[in-house]
Amino acid sequence: MSIPTHGTNCSSKAFPTNCFLCNQEVFYFFCSCGSKVLFDELGSPWPIHRCFDDKTSSILDNLMDVYGTIDQTTLNHLQIYAKGHQLEFNKKQLEIIENYLKRGNKSAYHIEVKPESSPKTVVGVITNINKNINFYKRFKMPYSNIATQLLGVLGKDKFNEINVLVKQIIHNEVRNYKVLIPTSLSSKLSLHQKLKIAIRIDVYEVPGKPKSWIITEIDILDC
Repeated sequence: MSIPTHGTNCSSKAFPTNCFLCNQEVFYFFCSCGSKVLFDELGSPWPIHRCFDDKTSSILDNLMDVYGTIDQTTLNHLQIYAKGHQLEFNKKQLEIIENYLKRGNKSAYHIEVKPESSPKTVVGVITNINKNINFYKRFKMPYSNIATQLLGVLGKDKFNEINVLVKQIIHNEVRNYKVLIPTSLSSKLSLHQKLKIAIRIDVYEVPGKPKSWIITEIDILDC
């Protein structure tokens, strides 16, 4: 399906994913011109997902980054801020807040997402970078031609492993993805902690060893 572009030199991509505020299935769109947006559906009239488009949702997201959850105190801060900036809550945002208040001060549920059979699109924040992973040591394999062949690309190129944290607000979950990226690409993009990224990840498997997530596409969402 064609995707709207801004000129002959603009390239664009769209991936299915879930909204980090309401968990609804959406499409993440970005292009080389710098546009980034969530659509409810692909194709005319290209409906923008309202959680992404609304200023108050951005405030909710910022509060999550600071407090990790939304309780009565942070809700009061949010109401004061919103009133001072002529902002109003929509129905969906009120439902999200109500869901958090029902949970009280419970900590978010942390999940490490293991590699699955199908690719995923993930939008999150880098929390840690482990450089130049030694897969011979990790998988307890000797340095040999056979081991190099079994490792495939992991034995030929250098890789960093980055932790990407994804907050699932509607379920009060924090999901952690450990993903591999070529060291050369990580350096070229100047990846660092607290950087927000969108990545397309797929499963890489070495025979008889644990599966790994590996990045196939990446986009920087802030600097």
